[in-house]
Amino acid sequence: MDSTFHFMRLPFTQLFSINGIIKNEKGDLKQVPLLFCCMTRRRAIDYVAVFQKLNDIMPLPRVRRIVTDFERAMFVAVRKLFPICIHLVCNFHWCPEVMKKVRDFHLSAQYNKKGPNPIRDYIFRLLCLAYLPVDKIPSIFDSLRESAPPELERLMDYMERNWIRGSFWTPVHWSCFNLLLRTNNDCEGLHNDWNKLAGGPNLPFYRMTIVLQQLCEDVKLTQKLLSHEKIRAHRKKET
Repeated sequence: MDSTFHFMRLPFTQLFSINGIIKNEKGDLKQVPLLFCCMTRRRAIDYVAVFQKLNDIMPLPRVRRIVTDFERAMFVAVRKLFPICIHLVCNFHWCPEVMKKVRDFHLSAQYNKKGPNPIRDYIFRLLCLAYLPVDKIPSIFDSLRESAPPELERLMDYMERNWIRGSFWTPVHWSCFNLLLRTNNDCEGLHNDWNKLAGGPNLPFYRMTIVLQQLCEDVKLTQKLLSHEKIRAHRKKET
């Protein structure tokens, strides 16, 4: 799930989309949009209303996993409507959240020093926690904290309070261990394509509906090409 704001015009502020993965017989995957919703606000109650209306139109499938960015309102809505669903934070967004605190705690100069750098090494290790199993992360973090440089005390406090043993986010939400889809970058890539198709910002409503109609027709074409093995999702070899 993600949103784009580029070509929206008041009273609408964002185009919210729910994307899904389609697969052909050979197992090739492609992400396509399943729902568009023009929204005027971004509160948790607004997302809940969207999900409930969608359920009124058609029974919602059993959703196993959702990947979004760090929008807190989205997390609140998903927890209310999909209580047994695994809601993951995009790893591409999680790492910058940690690095933002590195800057806030005035560690950038030490982090960027060339040569052997224990500060940078420890921050790298903190970022690598996301690739460990959920149940291993707290104990590994505690081990790292015991030998962390004193300059990182505030950062380690922040990590424990917000990500390791937080009241809202825990390793369950940001561990991407053994996952093929670790980010919502594909969704954001689609949004970039849509913005180019729109041709500019602040589209009048009727022009926006033409763009959305074209996107819906593209889904049918994508499905057909995937079934004939003419396209596939591009992934780097190391993933």
